[in-house]
Amino acid sequence: MKKLLLTILVGLVALGAMAQEGKFTLTGTVKGLSMAYHVLTDAKGDTSSDGMLFFNAGKVDLSFDVEEVGWLMLVASGRVVLLPAVPGEAVTINGDFDNYTLDGSALYKEYNEFLTTARPLQAASSKYDFKQACKDEIAGMTSEQVFDLYQRKMRENSQPVTDAVMDFVSRHADHESSMMVLNFLNYAEDMEKARELISETVFNGRMRPLYEGPMERVTSFGASYPLNGKPAPDFKLKSIDGGELSLSSLRGKWVLLDFWSSTCDNALDQMPALKELYANYKDHVEVLGVDCEDEEADWQAAVSEYQLPWLNVLGNFDGDDSPVNLYHETATPAYVLITPSGRVAMALSSAEDARYMCKLLFE
Repeated sequence: MKKLLLTILVGLVALGAMAQEGKFTLTGTVKGLSMAYHVLTDAKGDTSSDGMLFFNAGKVDLSFDVEEVGWLMLVASGRVVLLPAVPGEAVTINGDFDNYTLDGSALYKEYNEFLTTARPLQAASSKYDFKQACKDEIAGMTSEQVFDLYQRKMRENSQPVTDAVMDFVSRHADHESSMMVLNFLNYAEDMEKARELISETVFNGRMRPLYEGPMERVTSFGASYPLNGKPAPDFKLKSIDGGELSLSSLRGKWVLLDFWSSTCDNALDQMPALKELYANYKDHVEVLGVDCEDEEADWQAAVSEYQLPWLNVLGNFDGDDSPVNLYHETATPAYVLITPSGRVAMALSSAEDARYMCKLLFE
């Protein structure tokens, strides 16, 4: 199953009280908070605990057993609060869901210092409208040229937050809090630059997973995916009609590779969004479903049962020439967008992200 990869820190919640060995404690008050869905994960996003939480008058009093540093995410009314969860640490939060302060240990006091700087920068970044800002440049461009411009502009748009991270890390190189802000970075080269600033003692200590998790995220999909801009590795596999289909035969049209299997609930959950994408944009983009795990009979039955209207081929996880190995994918679902000229545009974490890119390119 695809890991729950945490992509952007958009907020957080916290607490105080006495810290206990192996316990992460969150206390305080969040105005207006009555219930929230919580997800507790390790630093790479693998879920260890989740479920609905209820709060009395916004009073927060939570405690979790945490083996190593990870993340606590609270989701309520479309808003997300994400907090590094460190064993043995206690944090206090006070404020409302969108504007709060953290207190407690020195670790979280320093993290709060960073959030105070980063929040307004993130808010400004989130208001950027690429289509509106670049409407004159886009006129007359091909969809590939629009995509390349989008990539450049989004990098520029994220630079103020990146600069804030680098400044904080350089001033807190000997503090564990320097590791807590790395999840704000979205490019592997920036992760590496930040890592060079952090002292060896801090980097190799208990907070190291907070580097490894974000680095895996930025290289698994998005702007730092290792195949970005390179020719898409070709493959030829059995198609659902009994023949063979090669990826290169689809040249001239955008292609979205959908790595899936009938045994992956997460992949099946993505199918409604993928069907909507296909219905709206099939004149511009071809979806190619690559089943990575099923036996042939199970694959054919699943394609029929779930009424998958796009092209479908049967692959596997084994061998250097397997599509999942060619595209550096280790789990399902996974999505890779390929340009009409046959180069890799980007890897995406969900069908919803793919639908967003189609809307950007074709509307």
